[in-house]
Amino acid sequence: MDANSATKPPRSLHILAWTTLLCALPLISIGGLVTSTGAGMAVPDWPNSFGYNMFALPWGQWLGAGSYESGVFQEHTHRLLGTVVGLTAIVLCALAWWRGTRILAILATVLLLTIIVQGLMGGFRVTENSVLLSFIHGVFGQIVFALTAVMVLMTGRWWWTAQRKTDGTWLVRLGTAGVALVVLQLLLGAAMRHDTERNHVTGAGAGLAIPDWPLHYGRVLPPMGDDALAAANAQRAEMDLPPTTAHHVGVHFAHRIGAYLTAGVLVAFAIVALRHGHKIGGVIGVLVLLQLTLGILTVVYRKPADIATTHQAIGAILLAVTTVAALGMWRVYRTVDVRENVPLTSTPAPA
Repeated sequence: MDANSATKPPRSLHILAWTTLLCALPLISIGGLVTSTGAGMAVPDWPNSFGYNMFALPWGQWLGAGSYESGVFQEHTHRLLGTVVGLTAIVLCALAWWRGTRILAILATVLLLTIIVQGLMGGFRVTENSVLLSFIHGVFGQIVFALTAVMVLMTGRWWWTAQRKTDGTWLVRLGTAGVALVVLQLLLGAAMRHDTERNHVTGAGAGLAIPDWPLHYGRVLPPMGDDALAAANAQRAEMDLPPTTAHHVGVHFAHRIGAYLTAGVLVAFAIVALRHGHKIGGVIGVLVLLQLTLGILTVVYRKPADIATTHQAIGAILLAVTTVAALGMWRVYRTVDVRENVPLTSTPAPA
């Protein structure tokens, strides 16, 4: 297909992009569960699993009694789902080059390469037992998920038929700011979840460095000085929580402040989008409310694995939806035609 053609891509490409996205969502969720339950090294070898070919691991070791408690179920399921997403991405890339436009083929290739890199990082995280790679793997996975959502958007009918509108400058700005803030929150959240001192059983690390809400050890500002921190640790002892540090309190507090700021910008984006007739604003509003609620419950109930994992998964969905919404606003209120790469204000050349 001609790279400059405005012809819509085949529906099969859009369906396959959706398939890749829907397969990636449980992969993200199980990956979050691996972190929440401390199962990252439950299967200590890679690409094999306990010396077996990954696809030949006996079911008893994967699904048998005690497999969840040991983390083998979470880790091995994560590996299998990663393979499924990789295969769908390969087919998507091949179809994009065969039936799609050049920009879609390039995007599908970039997506495939990022998925390959993500898989390799996950494997080396195991072989090197690296917390740093675990952190990068967790962050990069959510960015790849958002990129997959962009592929869904750009293979869909709306992308190729949307008409240019005016007076949407604030929508583009708010959408861009929203994506940037969500990514920042993602980094702060990953820093809490992949803390080297984190212990999902005892509550050590930054995740529960401030165990109450909306205050911080009953105060407006969190304890940072030596005396205030000593008093906070005395309270923690009464809660059966291990001592915390100023560093952990600072990271946790930054994540909270970031959450309030991000929620404010996204709610503003959602309201303005709805006023302009874009229903995706409502979706963003609901996701923000849900994410804030899950974040609060994660602290109040001391980071139960199911709530913490759901919080992480909704964060990934929020990043994907916000990215799609921001890109969609740019598409509608653009100054250059993204399909033909010519200024919209230009006039056709005389025949």
